[in-house]
Amino acid sequence: MIFLLSQDISLFLFMGMYYYWVVPSFSSLFVSGSYSGSWHETDIRLFFDSLWGTYKHVNSIAASIKHVLGDTADSEICIFQPRTSTYFKTYDGVRVMGDRFLKELYEEILNLKKDRGILITKISIVGYSLGGLVSRYMIGKLYEAGFFENIEPYFFTTFATPHLGVKFFGSYSGPILNFLGSNFIGTSGRDLFIRNKILVELGDKEGPYFKALRAFKQRYLLSNIRHDRTVAFYTSFISDVSPFEDWSKVKLQYLNGIPEIKVGDKIVKPRIIDLKNSKIRPTNMPLPPPTLLSRLRYIGILILISFILPIWFPVVFTANCIGTTLSYFRLTFRPLEFDSAKEWLNLKIYLFGENQKQEIKPTSEHGAIDEGTVDAPLSLHSAKTNDSIISKELAGFTEGAIENMLEAPQMNEDLETVSKSYDNDTISVESEYNFVAGGINNEVFIDIPKHAEAAGKLLSYIDSGKNNELEYPLFNRSNLKSLPFDEERAKINRNLNSLQWFKIASYVDAFNAHDGIVARRGLRSSPRGFATIYLWAALIKDQLPKLNSAPEESLI
Repeated sequence: MIFLLSQDISLFLFMGMYYYWVVPSFSSLFVSGSYSGSWHETDIRLFFDSLWGTYKHVNSIAASIKHVLGDTADSEICIFQPRTSTYFKTYDGVRVMGDRFLKELYEEILNLKKDRGILITKISIVGYSLGGLVSRYMIGKLYEAGFFENIEPYFFTTFATPHLGVKFFGSYSGPILNFLGSNFIGTSGRDLFIRNKILVELGDKEGPYFKALRAFKQRYLLSNIRHDRTVAFYTSFISDVSPFEDWSKVKLQYLNGIPEIKVGDKIVKPRIIDLKNSKIRPTNMPLPPPTLLSRLRYIGILILISFILPIWFPVVFTANCIGTTLSYFRLTFRPLEFDSAKEWLNLKIYLFGENQKQEIKPTSEHGAIDEGTVDAPLSLHSAKTNDSIISKELAGFTEGAIENMLEAPQMNEDLETVSKSYDNDTISVESEYNFVAGGINNEVFIDIPKHAEAAGKLLSYIDSGKNNELEYPLFNRSNLKSLPFDEERAKINRNLNSLQWFKIASYVDAFNAHDGIVARRGLRSSPRGFATIYLWAALIKDQLPKLNSAPEESLI
C-alpha cells in the first residue's frame, strides 16, 4: 500500500504465511513518495506470505495497492519481495524468520537511500496467515531498537492470521492433529500450537511486541467465516467463540452499500458480514432437503477419498518429516545471529545523522561485518532463495495435499454452496459506475472514489462496536459456549482485544477460502477474494488523509 503524506513516504510490510499446515512465503514492499531536491522521503510496505509459500502468493494484494493508491500525485510504488524464508525454510519458526526479514528490511532501507535517494519516514504492515505472527514479532524488535522514534508506524493489517495459535477442539481427530502439528512442522508448528512461548510473548501487555502493535495508528484484521480449514475463524478474528461452526443454524446478513467490482469476466461484491444483524436461524425454520445431485456428489467424494487418502498421507507425512529434519540441522549448524538494535543504530546514523555520506557496512547472514560486500550495491530484488527444485516441488505438493485432506469432509457441502454463490449476485454488467481498469494485466475494473466512500462508511459502522462482541447475536454466550481455552490462550485473547481493532468478517465463496481471501492463485481463481482485497485497499485510501490530520490521542 502506498501512503503519500505531503513529503512523507511510508514502508509497508506485507507478510503472509499460513498457519498450521501451510508455510510462509513472503512478498512485496511498496514505496511511494515525492521528490524534494536530490532525495525524497517515502512510505514503505512489505508483504509476507505463508507456510510452503512464495512471494507470488501476495501478487493480488500488491496489484490492488498499486491500482487503488497509484493515482496519488507525485508518488511512485516500488515492490520489495523478501525471499530468505520460502518453502521448507518456513519450518524454522517465528523468531528466525522474523530476524531474517529484519535483516532484509534494513538492507532495503539502506539501498533505497543510497541508490535512489529515498528516505523512509513511515511504515505500515500487512501479514497474511503465519506472516501476521512474524510481522508482530518483527515490529516488537523494531520497537526495542528505537526504530519507531524515526519511522512512524501507520497501518497494521492481517489476513487470516492465527493470532491465538492453533488447536483443534471437540473432535475425535483433534488430539492426533494437535500432536502431528506440534511435532512435525518444525519450530513453526511448536510456535503455532503454543508448545513454545513466542505467541505468549507476542501477547504480553508489558512486552515490546504488544507495545509496538499499540503504536500503530490503526489495526485491521480480515477473517474467513467459512471454507478456511487452515486458519479457524476464532483465531483470526481473536475471539473465544466459533459462531459459524454449525452452518445450518446461521442466518447471515451482508453489509449493504458496497459497490461491485469487475474481475475478469465476473462482476462481484465483497461479502462482508453484518455481525449486528446476522442471527441464529429459528429452530422451526426447515432446511432445504438434499438434492439427488448432492447425494451423488457425496458418494463420489467418499469413493475419491478412500482411494486418495492412503496414498496422500504417507507422502505428506514423509515430506513434513524431511522439512522438520532440514530445519533442525539448519538451526543447529547455521544459526542466524542478528542484533536488530545494533544494526538499526548504525543504519540510523547513516539515514538521519549529520554526516549523510557516512557508509554503513552491510552484515553477513550471521550478523558479522561482511567485508566482501562493503562496496557492492545490495540488490534484494534479485536475491535468490537457494531452494532446490526438489524442495520447491515437494513443498508445493505437501501444501496442496494437506489442504485437500482438511477440506475433504466438507467438500460436498462446499461444492453445493459455491456453485450457487455467483448466481445469487443480482448485479448488472451494465453498471453506472465509472470503472477504472487496473490490477493484474488490467483485468480489474473498479470505481475507486465510490469504493473509498463506501469503505469509509463501512469503517464507521464497524468502529461503533468497539470490539464489543456482546452486540452480535451470533456471539451471544446463551447460544453457544466459549471455547475451552487454557489460561495462556485466554490471556492472549483478552490482551489483544484490549486494543482497538477494525474486525472484518468475510465470506469468500471459494473451495479454499484461506487461499481465496488473498486470491493467492490469481484473480480468476477467487474473484470474491480479489474484491475483498480491493475493499480493504479502498479503506486505506479513505483513511490516509484522515490519519494524517487527526490528533494523536484519537488514534489509539
